[in-house]
Amino acid sequence: MRGWSFAARRAPLPLPGPLFALFLFASRVFCCSYSLVCSPPPSQRGLFEDKVANVWCTLDIVLKLRRRLDHATLALCALSATLVGIAPMGAELLRRAPTPRRFVYALFNSSLAFFLLSYQVHEKSILLPMLPAALLFATEEAPFLALSCGVVAAFSTFPLLRRDGQALAYVATQALFLLVALTSDALRGAWVRASASARRWRVRLLMLSFVGMLALHTCEAALAPPWRYPDLYPVLFAAFSCAHFCVFFVVGNYIQWTLVERTSKQKAT
Repeated sequence: MRGWSFAARRAPLPLPGPLFALFLFASRVFCCSYSLVCSPPPSQRGLFEDKVANVWCTLDIVLKLRRRLDHATLALCALSATLVGIAPMGAELLRRAPTPRRFVYALFNSSLAFFLLSYQVHEKSILLPMLPAALLFATEEAPFLALSCGVVAAFSTFPLLRRDGQALAYVATQALFLLVALTSDALRGAWVRASASARRWRVRLLMLSFVGMLALHTCEAALAPPWRYPDLYPVLFAAFSCAHFCVFFVVGNYIQWTLVERTSKQKAT
């Protein structure tokens, strides 16, 4: 005890300083915890927030689901749709013995189903499907799927990034991603193994998608939205991206169901 009092007297910083810093930290933690506990649960926040590129936000443009149905009904619809969306992936895993490659597709398909169909989804939730999508670059059959999914995922978050002042960072990362992906060995190998007709279709689809994204970016930068529809461009970005994600979801499930694993002898040859 005498040693502690001597050390306290010799300390260069008075004891009230660290105590005050500890008090500020504890009060900050308490305020954050209180706001988290007192915030409304997700079931009371609505079907979605802002303009997210999922099925419900896209359907709400025409059907006005949030005006016609209450929170409980929408939550039940979202739960049912999500269960239906992940059912093909789960059935395929139970149909035969799982393998690492098919497990990656199951992760991609299930996370994309949750993003497209679940309740109270944020724009940044698209990062969850992007984790297994990054692993698809290493597969023989889906590097182009991973490329398209990565570009569209970033495109879907552009209104959020622009609002946060990250438009220049978005352009730089998109260009860097395309440069690295298009020059990768995985993409070149998939291009060489593909037939001539498959190459033509891939080029056409990629060009159509990229032209559509470039057109939306050009209109958003050059033309102001009508005063009656101030959220026109975020809605168009979300709907355009949602259409792509739905196609990626169908293609991912199709590949998972039709994937044929090669034996070790076939891999050696």
